Amino acid sequence: DGTILLGAQKMQHFLTLGNLGPITAPSYSVEFQASYATLPADPTANLTLAFGHQDDAYYEHHLGAGNGYHAIMQADGQLGLYAHRQGKRTGIKLATTKTAASFRGEWLSFRLEVTPTQLTWTRLDQPAKVPHKVTVTDKAYRGGYLHIGRGSNDGVLALRGLKVSTL
Repeated sequence: DGTILLGAQKMQHFLTLGNLGPITAPSYSVEFQASYATLPADPTANLTLAFGHQDDAYYEHHLGAGNGYHAIMQADGQLGLYAHRQGKRTGIKLATTKTAASFRGEWLSFRLEVTPTQLTWTRLDQPAKVPHKVTVTDKAYRGGYLHIGRGSNDGVLALRGLKVSTL
């Protein structure tokens, strides 16, 4: 049905998306939908879109490998943009905002926009009255490889509708 399940237990579960890269356009967007078939036990656990990487080497949270960014949504609804640097296990918070928490079986929609100077991470499935997005001016990393996954040791995350477009 066009859905990928990330259900490995007792470990994080990420996909490298080298077949979509390298993205060479100076401005691009990434859209996808995600749903927890089983929520992680920790409400601060997150789904992640890592981007801005120079290569397709494996990424996962707190690994400390590579430079780039990660756009996240925690199970409790926290939406955030972070930078990560080679050798540093903890990401650097660039911007966060609170949105509604995830519910089991609910499909969430996201859009990442990357321009030469800005990053915008938006949750699209929330009512339009209040923009549920974070935008930062940062141009440190512009590699063309993406990674997507579940930054928790439990839960089952479903992904569908991944689309990369130039702006």
